[in-house]
Amino acid sequence: MFKSVKFIVVCACALLVGCQTVPDTPKEQTTLRQEADSTLAKALRQNPYVETYVTSSIAYAIFPTVGKGGLIVAGGYGKGILFEKGTMVGYCDATQLSVGAIIGGQSFSELVFIQTPDALEKFKSGDLALDAKVSAIAMDKTATKEARYQNGVAVIFVDPMGLMAEASAGGQKFRYVAADLAE
Repeated sequence: MFKSVKFIVVCACALLVGCQTVPDTPKEQTTLRQEADSTLAKALRQNPYVETYVTSSIAYAIFPTVGKGGLIVAGGYGKGILFEKGTMVGYCDATQLSVGAIIGGQSFSELVFIQTPDALEKFKSGDLALDAKVSAIAMDKTATKEARYQNGVAVIFVDPMGLMAEASAGGQKFRYVAADLAE
């Protein structure tokens, strides 16, 4: 049984790592930028407290759509844009992997707020990985106030859709490509 789960995890990681961080065409890049702007605007409309994170962070990544699904092993992936002080600086992606009691699928938008230069450097170099200890808060007028920076990072989910039951251990890893290198 353990060998089967290990094999599935290795295959899922290989598939997710093979995804490109930067959208393929200028049109896809423009679409991702519009979706990121729309996601942030929606989050601010739903809960003005999100503005506190925007202004208190040195950078933030917006992933307009992250899809996640699985059975025992779940994988998730989404493309996004990194902003520093409100200016787009590059493209990023988030890869998630969980193992445990999992069934179903869901999609959501994710906002990752980065508060410290050290956390930003780790994000850009691909060394920032969030584990189960970093809690993400689903968008809600009261819950968003409860989100706290941990190790210089706060995560907020917007509009989770789908049905997924999960009691698992896992994590999330990020990759980044500067906008001037994306061409």
